[in-house]
Amino acid sequence: MTAHTFALTARSGRAALKHHIAALGHVPSDAQLDAIYEKFLSLADKKKEVMVQDLEILVQDEMFKVPETYKLINVQILSGSKATPMAALKVQRDKDVIEEAATGNGPIDAAYKCIERIVGHEFQLIEFGMNAITSGQDAVGEARVRIRSNGTIFAGGASSTDIIEAAIKAYLSAINRWVDAEKKAGKAGRKAAGGKRAAAAMPSL
Repeated sequence: MTAHTFALTARSGRAALKHHIAALGHVPSDAQLDAIYEKFLSLADKKKEVMVQDLEILVQDEMFKVPETYKLINVQILSGSKATPMAALKVQRDKDVIEEAATGNGPIDAAYKCIERIVGHEFQLIEFGMNAITSGQDAVGEARVRIRSNGTIFAGGASSTDIIEAAIKAYLSAINRWVDAEKKAGKAGRKAAGGKRAAAAMPSL
C-alpha cells in the first residue's frame, strides 16, 4: 500500500501510526502523538479500518487546532425528484449570524455553494467521502473533505446522524483552517480570490 491508500486497524501500534503520520509530512510531539493515538483507537473501534484521509483529519485536529470562525446553526434542505435542490443555511461568523440560500445539482452541492456565498470565496473541492461509523436506524455518518485554495489544501471532517449536516460541518471545518491560514498570512479572511470548483468532484447527493 502507498501512503495514499493505507488502512490502519486497532491492532496497528503506536510506532506504525507515527510512521504513517511522518509519511504525511507531520512530526507531532510525544504529547500530540499520544492524543492522536487515543483518538485513532476510538475511531478504529467504530470503523474497523482507518484510512489515510481519516488520519489526516485526526492529525490536523490535534496539531493544527484553529478557531471555529464559521459555525453551522441551522440548515433547511429542499430536494425531490421534480424539484431543484436548494439549501438555506444559517451560519455564525464570530459574533454575526448570516443567512443565505442557494440551489445546486444536489442538496450537498447547494449547501456548499451557499457556504461559499457566505464566506465570499470559491474553493476547489478535490475530495469528498462519507462513511457510516455506526449501524442501525440512528447510524452516525462521517464526512471527509479536502479543498484547495491558491494551491494549498485544507482537510475537514465531521460526523452526525444526518449525512447532509455532517457534509456541511466537514466543509466548514476545512474552511476554518483556510481562514486561520489566511489570517496568519496577513490576508483578509473573506477576500474573494481564485479557485474554481471541481465540478467532477462535487457530490450530487
